[in-house]
Amino acid sequence: FAGTYGNPTTVKNLSSTSFPGTINGATFNPAGYFSFDGVDDKITFPSGYSVSTSAGISVEVWVNADDATKYMDVFDMSDTYGVWIVFQSGLLKGSFATTANQMTYSYSINTWYHLVISGSGNSNSMYVNGTLVDTETATVYSGNVDFNTARIGNVDGDRASEYLDGKVGELRFYNRELTATEVLQNFNATRSKYGV
Repeated sequence: FAGTYGNPTTVKNLSSTSFPGTINGATFNPAGYFSFDGVDDKITFPSGYSVSTSAGISVEVWVNADDATKYMDVFDMSDTYGVWIVFQSGLLKGSFATTANQMTYSYSINTWYHLVISGSGNSNSMYVNGTLVDTETATVYSGNVDFNTARIGNVDGDRASEYLDGKVGELRFYNRELTATEVLQNFNATRSKYGV
C-alpha cells in the first residue's frame, strides 16, 4: 500500500487499484509514511479484495512509535485470520494466532524499525531490521483472506479505542512466507529512506 502527495483521502492498493484503502485522519508525509495521532486516526479497506494464503502469510512494514506505554495497533485483521502487529508497554508484538503465541521485540520511541512477521503451516517468524528475533509454533491461517477486515492504526472489537500514536511506512502483505534472504534484501533496499 502506498500514499500519495497532497491531502489524499485514499491509499493505493498496489496489488489491485480497484480496492484502495480509506484514510480516516492519518496524515501522509511526503517522505513516504503515514502519521497517526493516537486519538482517532486509522486506514480501512473495502470488501471484495481477497487473497489466498495457502502458501503462507507475511506482513512487512516500517514502524515508529511516539509512545512507550500505550497499547497501540499497527496492523490488524479479524480474529478469523489472526494477523496482528501492536506496540504494547515497550514491546513490539506480532502474531498469526492468539496472544499466547505472540512474538516480541523491545523497542524505543521515535525510532524506525523494519518489521516482518512471516509464517506458514505451524511456523511463525519475526524479523526486525533484517534479523530473525523470535519464532513461535502456531497454526497459520490457510484460506482466502478478505481485506475488509484489515485496519492500519486501529482494530475493531474490544480494543477499538486503542489507536496508534506513531508512524507507518511501506506496509506490504504477501500471500506466502518470505525467506530470511528476502527479508534482509527488503530491509537493505529501503533502510536509507528511514535513516537506519
